[in-house]
Amino acid sequence: MHSKMRARRKYRPPMASISYRGPAAARGLHPSGFAEVIVHRPADLEVMNPQREAARIAATVGDRKREVIETRAAELKIRVLNSRGYEDDSEEEEE
Repeated sequence: MHSKMRARRKYRPPMASISYRGPAAARGLHPSGFAEVIVHRPADLEVMNPQREAARIAATVGDRKREVIETRAAELKIRVLNSRGYEDDSEEEEE
C-alpha cells in the first residue's frame, strides 16, 4: 500500500507540513488575540489580566453561577468568550 496523500496526488487533501504552523507569538491564542482562561467560579476572575486574557466559562457551570460570573466580568471589564448576554435580558424585562 502506498499513500496517495503522501504522494501529493491532486485529488487528495494536502498533508500538514511545517508551513501550516502559525507564528510563535500568536500560537495558542484565541483569534481575538487573547489567551483563554477557563473560569469555574467568580473568584477565578480576580487573578486575570484584562489586557491579555479572556474568560471562557466552563461547560459544567450552571445558569445561576454563570450569570454571577458574567456580571462580575463586566465589572472588571474582562471579555467573556462564551457569553450569553444576561445584561441585555435584564434591560428588556424592565421596559
